Amino acid sequence: MVRMTSFILSLAFLVMGFLGLTELLPIFKTYPVYANVGAIALGVLGLLIVLYVRRIGESAHQRRENSQQKKENVQLRKETYDQSKREIEQLKKDIEQLKAENMQQRIMIEQHALQSNSETW
Repeated sequence: MVRMTSFILSLAFLVMGFLGLTELLPIFKTYPVYANVGAIALGVLGLLIVLYVRRIGESAHQRRENSQQKKENVQLRKETYDQSKREIEQLKKDIEQLKAENMQQRIMIEQHALQSNSETW
């Protein structure tokens, strides 16, 4: 609201200054030239301030967004790390279980081979 009002006032000063310099409207002929130049300068200055404030607002918004995204990224990295750690632990357990099963199968095969050899003698 304030930005829009500032923008409109800046444009009004610019128009008044140009109308006074070009003498298109008789009412503005009575003002001295320096008053019209001053009005133009005020209009330009007002527009520059409006643009500057707008950019500051946009950059502040981007900083807030970036900060929020960084927090989310840290949280996601932590969750991913924890999940990977759990998966690695589960895989280690599975490997140990498979090793144990493999050893049992080897023992059974060796026992079966020994029984077969003893029966053939």
